[in-house]
Amino acid sequence: TINVVDANSCSLTTTATLTQPAPVVATSSNVSGCQGTPISLIGSPSGGTFSVANPYVGPSTTYTYSYTNGLGCIGVSAPSNIAVTPVSGSSIVTAASSAFCETLTQVAGSNLYSNSSCELITNITASGLGATNACVNFMTGTPSWNGEPYANRVYSITPTTQPSAAATVCLYYTSADFAAAGIASNSDISITKVGGNGILGGGGSVSEILNTTMSINAVAPGVVEVCFPVTSFSSFYLHSKNPNNVVLPVNIQNFHGQKLNDVDVLTWTTSSENNNDYFNIQQSKDGIHFETIGRLNSKSRDGNSDVELNYSFTNKNPFNGMNYYRLEQVDIDGQIQYSTSISLIRDENEMLVEIYPNPSKGNVTITSVVPMQIQVNDLNGKQIFESTESFNTELHIEHAGIYIVKMVSKNGQQVIRKLIVE
Repeated sequence: TINVVDANSCSLTTTATLTQPAPVVATSSNVSGCQGTPISLIGSPSGGTFSVANPYVGPSTTYTYSYTNGLGCIGVSAPSNIAVTPVSGSSIVTAASSAFCETLTQVAGSNLYSNSSCELITNITASGLGATNACVNFMTGTPSWNGEPYANRVYSITPTTQPSAAATVCLYYTSADFAAAGIASNSDISITKVGGNGILGGGGSVSEILNTTMSINAVAPGVVEVCFPVTSFSSFYLHSKNPNNVVLPVNIQNFHGQKLNDVDVLTWTTSSENNNDYFNIQQSKDGIHFETIGRLNSKSRDGNSDVELNYSFTNKNPFNGMNYYRLEQVDIDGQIQYSTSISLIRDENEMLVEIYPNPSKGNVTITSVVPMQIQVNDLNGKQIFESTESFNTELHIEHAGIYIVKMVSKNGQQVIRKLIVE
C-alpha cells in the first residue's frame, strides 16, 4: 500500500502488486566418452558457462552449469557426472566383444587409437596418415595356411595416406590368440602382412614380419603388445614362425617376389643352414596345388652355414592371373620343410573394375568394362550376395566387417578385391 501526502496535506492512497520473477533454472546432463576424446558437455538454457572446459578431456569428474538472464538472476545446475573410460591394454577387442570396422579415434596426447567402445586397437607412430580406418575380425575356428596354424584375430588398418617414411605399429593379442597359433614363447611370434584384398590366398602381396624386428611387451594380464616397423598398412595375421618348436635345418628369411616385365623374380635369404642340400622352387595357380619349376643347390659348404646367404630365381613362365610361390627346402638326409607362400598377380582386368565407396556405409556400387559375375563372401566364407553377369551392380550390406568381392568374366578371368563396411 502506498500513501502520498503533498505540501497542502492532500493525500492519496493506492495499492500495487509486486510479482517476484520466477527462479532461473539451469540444468546439465551426465555425459561419457573415451580417454583422450573430447566430450561435449550439455547445459540448458543455452548461453551459459560450465565449471570445466567444454569440450572436456580428462579424468572422470563432475561439472555444473550456470546461466544468468537479462535481469541478472542466476541459476546453477545440480552436479552432473563426466565418465571417462580409460583406453588401456586391458580393454582390447575380443571375440566376445565382436568384430568391428570403423574410423579410429586417436587418443589425444598419445599414439593410441581406440574404437567408439573405448577398446584399444593399435598404437601407430607415424605422421600424415589422416583418418585411419581399421577392422578387427575373428575367423571361425583355428585357421591354417600351408599347414601352419594362425590366430583367428585379423587386424586390417587403412589410413587415408600411407606413411611417407617407416612407421611403427603395435598390435594387441591375448593368451588365447597365442595358444591358437601354437606360440609358446615370444621368440615364436611371427606376423604375416597381406596387401591387396588383405586375405591369405586372395592375390595381395605377402610378406613376413620377422621376430627379430619386433618389440614384445606384456601390457596387462593375458595381453601382449607386439610392435614392429612397416612402410605401409594392410592386414596382419599372427602365427608361429616355428609352430612345432623344432630346430629348423634352414632359417629362410625375406622371401619376396617381384614382377619384371614378363618374368617373376624370386629372392630369399638364409640366416643359417644345417645339413641343407637344395631348394625346389614351386609354383601354383590356387595356393594349394604346387609344382616344382626349378632347383637351386645350397650355397653353403657341405650344407652348413652360420652367415647370411642370398638366393635368386627367375620364372620365365608366370601364369596369367594369380601366381603363388613357395620354397621346398630339402636337406642331405631327404627331410623337407616349406617356406611361407608368396603371391604375385598378373591380371590385365585388375584395373578394369571399380568398387565404390570403399570403405562404405553399406551401399556399394561395382562397375566393370566387361560383364562380370559378382560374389561377395564374409571372412568366414559365408556367401552374402551373388549376381549374374553385369556391367553395373548395386548392393547393400547391413553388417560392418571385411568382405571379399570375387568377380569373374565370361572368359574365366577373375578379380578379387577387399571391401570394408563400416
